[in-house]
Order: sequence, then C-alpha cells, then structure tokens
Amino acid sequence: MLDTVASTWRACVVALVAVVAVAGCSNGDHPTWRRYRSADGLSSAEFPGKPVVSSKTRLTGLAVTTIHTIKLERGSAGIVQLTHYEMVEQSKDVKDSLLMNIECNAAHPGSSFRPGKPKPRALAGRPGVVITATAPKSSSLPNGGFEKEGCVIAGMRMYHLIAVGPDDPATRTAAERFLASFQVKAPAK
Repeated sequence: MLDTVASTWRACVVALVAVVAVAGCSNGDHPTWRRYRSADGLSSAEFPGKPVVSSKTRLTGLAVTTIHTIKLERGSAGIVQLTHYEMVEQSKDVKDSLLMNIECNAAHPGSSFRPGKPKPRALAGRPGVVITATAPKSSSLPNGGFEKEGCVIAGMRMYHLIAVGPDDPATRTAAERFLASFQVKAPAK
C-alpha cells in the first residue's frame, strides 16, 4: 500500500514538473502573437506580447506633430514598434518614395547599425520601403544585431515599423512576421 502511494506521488510530481516546464517554454521561446490596434483603429499589427501605447508631441520643421507609438520591449530579444504621425502638406515635387527612404533611414546616423539600400515592398497593400540593417558583434550582441524597418504612407499619415534584436533566426522570423501582419484602413493617397 505504501509503495502504491509513493508511486502515485512520484507520478504526480513528474507530471507537475512536465506541465511547469512546458508552460515556461511556451511563453519564452514561443511568444503568443496578438493583434494590437492604434488608438484611432486605423492601423494594426501583430506583436509577440503586450505592447505599451504612447503619444508625444514634437516640433517637426514648421509644424507640431503628434507621434503615436505601439512598442514592445522584449529585453535581450529586442524591440518591436509601430509608429505613425500625420505629415504636413508636401510639395507635389516631393515623391512619397523619397519621404519613406528618409523616414526609414532616420534612426541610423551615428548608430552601430549599418543599413542596406532601401527596397520597395508593399506593406498593407500599399507601396512601401523596407530597410534591413546589421550591427557588428559586441559583448551584448555576440552574433551581432539585426534590424528590419518598413515605411509606408497612407493618406497624409506616415507609418514606420521597426523590429530589432540579436542577429539570429528568431529575430529575423519575428521581424518578417511583424511587417507582414501590418494592416491599415486609412484611405490611399
């Protein structure tokens, strides 16, 4: 009888350890992706966790602009971020592709990330630009860093998607999923 009780307890402990191990792995190694929408509901993307939503007002050129951000900081796994803002009226001589190239390259001056050339790519069914950047190996990034940014204009709104982290298959896969999940309801320009 004592052997049966001990055997039952051992089986319960083994089962409990297995459940805890699986639960721990599923949250860290395989995050749950969920769709998050901008406050106005016009754009959305999937994030591998719960992001923080914020807004800040900046003086850009001659206009005051509110920059809206949905951002997930994932510690050593990097950052996933969707930002948008209303653009000021531009001259008809300025092409959208030039504005998107400038926006997507804005974060790189002075950075250790070296961007590649902007490449045309449809984002949310609209013409966009994607830039891939890499950073050299360092003490904090033993394999180097990887960054993928996408920029697209819808109406008078600029959208900027950023996924950055260590240069590994998980970061590259997450970056691609994030950009591919982007949706926008704003009217086409």
